Amino acid sequence: MLRLTLMGVLLAAGCTDKESTEEDDEGGSIWVDDPDAADPDAPVVQDADAWCYYHDTGDPRYIWVAALEVSDPQGTDTIQSFFTGVTVYDSAGDEMFTESLTCGNGDCTGTWREDTYSPDTMYCSDATDYTLEFVIYDEEGNPSEPYSITGRTGSDASG
Repeated sequence: MLRLTLMGVLLAAGCTDKESTEEDDEGGSIWVDDPDAADPDAPVVQDADAWCYYHDTGDPRYIWVAALEVSDPQGTDTIQSFFTGVTVYDSAGDEMFTESLTCGNGDCTGTWREDTYSPDTMYCSDATDYTLEFVIYDEEGNPSEPYSITGRTGSDASG
């Protein structure tokens, strides 16, 4: 009975889904933080796409575009507007470089030239060899869970 009463008090005190029970040395239950539980205040990447295309206007070049749909429990207006949010990995899984994103109204975008980070050139012809991992942040600095996708070749700036 004491165990149920104690658990009821702990629940009433505001334990969140980031906490769970674990057995103590005497066989009773205690509350502990769950380090693998998602932060309920963290923003979320809902969807993402990244593609490379040949831009033939002005200075012809290959351009990479990243586009994300994001949300945040406190509202999309609480997502940081500019931050380093893309990490690019090669086919061996080695980190090549990081790139910035600009966010507003639930959308985030980033663009960079194919050869921006030479010698770590992200060739458009090898688009599917690259993994892009996105992490976004809200005003409080809460990071989203990483969201990874494979690059692709597109036909223009809109994909």
